[in-house]
Amino acid sequence: MTKLLMFGILALCALFLLGVAMRLWRSPNQNPLSQLASLGVTIDGSVVDLEPDGDAPNVVLRYEAEGQVFTRSLPWPPDKELPEIGALLQVRYLPGNPGLSRLVS
Repeated sequence: MTKLLMFGILALCALFLLGVAMRLWRSPNQNPLSQLASLGVTIDGSVVDLEPDGDAPNVVLRYEAEGQVFTRSLPWPPDKELPEIGALLQVRYLPGNPGLSRLVS
């Protein structure tokens, strides 16, 4: 019984340490958008469509970055009035991965 208890305790400790190691290893890569504030590039995008979906509206922006054209549907703050089609809005994207972007508030 004592050997079984010791084995169980050792197994739980090993699983705990493995979980901590996995969390430390994944945390920088977990949410690449978290790097937008420090590494992001800000450019203008043009509103090409509106998706007023009740309490969660989106604006569809088209912007050019790193030689490619991107069209993204991005969340719009529900407390703000939706912009008009053709309006220019600032968008921030990650260099090397310009498809990852957010509106600049």
